[in-house]
Amino acid sequence: MRSAKDGRGLRGLSMWLAARPGATIAGAVAGAILVAGAGLAVASTTSGTKQSSTIQGCIKQNGSLRISSSCHHNETAISWNTEGPTGPAGARGATGATGATGATGAAGATGSTGVAGSQGGTGPTGPTGATGVGTTGATGPMGVAGATGATGPAGATGPAGTGATGATGPSGATGPSGPTGPAGVGTTGATGPTGATGSTGATGPGGATGATGPTGLPGGPSVIAGVVAFVDRLDTTGFSGQGGSQNVVLTAGEAGSPLPSGGTVTSFQGRAGSAVGGSGVVFTLFKNGAATAVTCTISPGGTTCSDNSDSVSFSAGDVVAVRIQNNSSNFIRDTRWTAALATS
Repeated sequence: MRSAKDGRGLRGLSMWLAARPGATIAGAVAGAILVAGAGLAVASTTSGTKQSSTIQGCIKQNGSLRISSSCHHNETAISWNTEGPTGPAGARGATGATGATGATGAAGATGSTGVAGSQGGTGPTGPTGATGVGTTGATGPMGVAGATGATGPAGATGPAGTGATGATGPSGATGPSGPTGPAGVGTTGATGPTGATGSTGATGPGGATGATGPTGLPGGPSVIAGVVAFVDRLDTTGFSGQGGSQNVVLTAGEAGSPLPSGGTVTSFQGRAGSAVGGSGVVFTLFKNGAATAVTCTISPGGTTCSDNSDSVSFSAGDVVAVRIQNNSSNFIRDTRWTAALATS
């Protein structure tokens, strides 16, 4: 008995049909459809509880097909797999589009106002009045000098004796002082010891009180400053006031605060907590909501800037604020500004 297993599956079935002109393709296809519909049942029947991946059948000479694992002598045994081989893996799908950027978080609460500056120092003391001049007492008169005694005449010279030397006669009286001789040219002698300090003279009367010195400058802050903890890269323009805040605000009016005393603002400086990028960061001083000429720019890669050539005058109660233009395209932490205030 011949078997279609030699050709394997449907290829074997085709070879069997070609060798039998009387068998019809329609009959074979109908048999295949019946086999496909009954495949699970046959596999269960022929293999018990374990399903088989192969379907077995028998084809008669007239082309009819029946599902069986045991064929008669006038039938040809065939078999085919219940499933074809696994196809190749499909191409990888395109990457999905990036999701939209999340919304910016809500601004944090405004920090408390910084402690007020200390009271200005007292003005300098006026100059001391001139010291009073006391009169020196008169020197007492010198006592009268006693008269000099007369010089006795010289005795005559006696003849030279050969005897023993006579006793020395008494000294004659001292003659008058001769005229002063010329100044000597010898070296200067050593300095004698310092004489004892004389007693302190009586204190003279007190001088008149000097005029009062000018009044000192009024107290007030000598430095004004502000700091912003975090400037977002999307906050390209915002404002900072005196003291500290978590973020910049939209307008100078929101950020500004009045000065307690008038004066001139100079030595303006700006600072970033780390090196900036992009085209830098610009700081501009505002007075009563309007920009002034006091401004400076932190260049890319830098952290500080200053304006020591421009100044602006403020009156007591004028509002001060600083505009911060973040052109660095990155986040900035601890953004600060300071300026000197010379009160008037």
